[in-house]
Amino acid sequence: MNNDEKRESQRIQPDWPEPFTRFYAEAEKRMRQGHRAYGDRSFDRPLFALLNEIEEELLDAPNWAAIAWNKLNRLRKRGWCERFVNGNARPKALG
Repeated sequence: MNNDEKRESQRIQPDWPEPFTRFYAEAEKRMRQGHRAYGDRSFDRPLFALLNEIEEELLDAPNWAAIAWNKLNRLRKRGWCERFVNGNARPKALG
């Protein structure tokens, strides 16, 4: 076995496809919740209304990420992240 093959064999492999299976199960759960709340009305909406919803979500996602990043950054400055990751702290709230 050459060095490249040895490095390749030592790489940490992702737990494929479990994360995607979980993701799609959660997505299906959200669809079922929406169906219970709204019935099949979403299927009657015009295409551009649906595309507008997607556009709004695409704009919301990075904003939520920025808020989460800000909270995480404040925790890092207080030393909480390292203690939490290392198992030395169990904060009641991460905010």
